[in-house]
Amino acid sequence: MDTLIYLTAITLDFIGKFLLALLVILVHNRIQKEGKIDKSVLKEMGLEKVVGSIALILLIFAYIVNMWAYLSN
Repeated sequence: MDTLIYLTAITLDFIGKFLLALLVILVHNRIQKEGKIDKSVLKEMGLEKVVGSIALILLIFAYIVNMWAYLSN
């Protein structure tokens, strides 16, 4: 029973963080497409999108490693 609770907590934590990061990237895409902000802000938002994408990849990788480590015990 403890295993199921722990795995559920890990999974829900991952899903929540993933959705937040994805939401930020989608909002940045929308604002950049509208182009109603000056170029320096748009450039900064582009950098934030790259960092957000890296964060998503790291979240996925950490989830996989965490599950692998827990299930291999």
